[in-house]
Amino acid sequence: MRKVELRHKTIQDLLELNSYEISELKGFVNRSTPFGPISATKLRESKVANDVLFNTRNKVWEFYQRRPRIVIGRKGSGKTSILSHTHQLEEYRYVVNVPSAKAITEFRRSVYPSASDVGLVFVEEAAEVWDRFLNTEIMALLPEEVIASLPSVSSYLEAINRGAGGISQSLSAALNENKEALDGGYIGYLIRAALDLYRGDGEGTYRKALADLDWHLAETNSKVIVILDSLENYHLDRPENAETVCALLKCAGEYGTKFRSFRLCLPAEMYFELRELSENVEKDFVNAMALHWLPIELMTVIAWRYLVYLRIYAPDEIRKFSTLDMGSREDVHRILDSFLPQETLNSSGKKEYSLVYILRHSQLLPRHLIGIMNGIFSNGYSSSVFDDEVSICDGLRTAEQSIYEGVKSAFHKKHPNLDSICACTITELPRFFSDGDLHKVFNFHGKAAMASAGVADYREFKRMLVEVGAIGRANNRSGLYADAEFEYAVRGKLNLSVKDELCLHPIFSGIHESSVNRDSGHYVYPHRHLFEDNGAHRSLMI
Repeated sequence: MRKVELRHKTIQDLLELNSYEISELKGFVNRSTPFGPISATKLRESKVANDVLFNTRNKVWEFYQRRPRIVIGRKGSGKTSILSHTHQLEEYRYVVNVPSAKAITEFRRSVYPSASDVGLVFVEEAAEVWDRFLNTEIMALLPEEVIASLPSVSSYLEAINRGAGGISQSLSAALNENKEALDGGYIGYLIRAALDLYRGDGEGTYRKALADLDWHLAETNSKVIVILDSLENYHLDRPENAETVCALLKCAGEYGTKFRSFRLCLPAEMYFELRELSENVEKDFVNAMALHWLPIELMTVIAWRYLVYLRIYAPDEIRKFSTLDMGSREDVHRILDSFLPQETLNSSGKKEYSLVYILRHSQLLPRHLIGIMNGIFSNGYSSSVFDDEVSICDGLRTAEQSIYEGVKSAFHKKHPNLDSICACTITELPRFFSDGDLHKVFNFHGKAAMASAGVADYREFKRMLVEVGAIGRANNRSGLYADAEFEYAVRGKLNLSVKDELCLHPIFSGIHESSVNRDSGHYVYPHRHLFEDNGAHRSLMI
């Protein structure tokens, strides 16, 4: 099937929405959420809303079309939204979405029933089982008429009783047949025997089915992709889970043919731990992309969603924007300027440009910007939420707590005491400080809180604050602002020298505000240098 890139939606497309589509959108875009829901999971309830609100004017979507094997992003970066639109790429005739939690649990129970079985199965052998699992899912989810036309596929699926348990059912059956022979031995040896049976494949049922599948895909020039979305917690502290994911990464680096592809989504919050599991990082992560957003891309998302609101509730108003190009930075600013006041008073009573004030209180994630805009403009009383004067400061304060809770939730498994540690340390730090200042605060206030989590090392304390985006490196100052770098928007880790000037992220200094960090000569502006960047020379591949 020839690749045809998804056409960018235009304002004219919004004008052409019919009454059914408008009615469907009202359940998601309304006075309480004028910019739509922050979660893509909710949008899955409606194909119309999911498609209309999705914006393709960004490098994230551009790089996604380059067929990455692994997609890495933080919670709220748009992973689920991007993956859910794979079906719109005409390159793929079949898109197979496999529930990640179920797949990983099935695999672990089959190959590593207990921690004592880890080490009895080589990662190469376990990766073969993942490969077969993915191919089985493809076969099982083909249209019924296609399965019926492929006798070997039909016989294989019937043989493993795919509807009652999939590859796990087949592997478990092989184990159960030999349980009587176990007689006190290690179950790992039986797993090895079952894997040998898979590779030998007895009558060749699986190999014949796979050959038939590949013949069908080539004959019809059809491409298929299997997608595993990310989990928030892989419980890598359990050896059997770690080995399961290690095998999955190896499979991701090797899987596929011209017509069969695999896409694995991973949480950026666990990226470095997952890399450490890999036995061959260069091979397993050979084609991986990170979801990093530029300010202009997020501004385009907000401008588009504002136009969607107008189309639903003020159709005459949207016509004045009908000649604008959503791919033009100037036109995006025209749309934003039409409803955002140019300046606002911040929490200190000083004037800032509204857009700057909003952007610097995010971690450059779509969820954050959408949440902030909903917090500012949501109104249950006026006929249009954009008719009345709004307090950007008050709305941002409302959203700020939600953003902070989201970051805390994303890192909860790794840093369960993050909130209590921040509460007793960030309140003692000014907005700008040195490594020595941070070390003193750790010694006097942070060590006890870290010790309660079983850690009392300054380096781990500092790494935690850098990793969650609480502290970063301050750079150039001009006017009201100090440009700053934070790990969430750089490739890899943000490596800090003891000589670097450090700073607090506005979200964290806002939530943990105190007399120590309330005032300073400059405001922290995370990644100010990216504001004018259009991403022309940016790569998201890692």
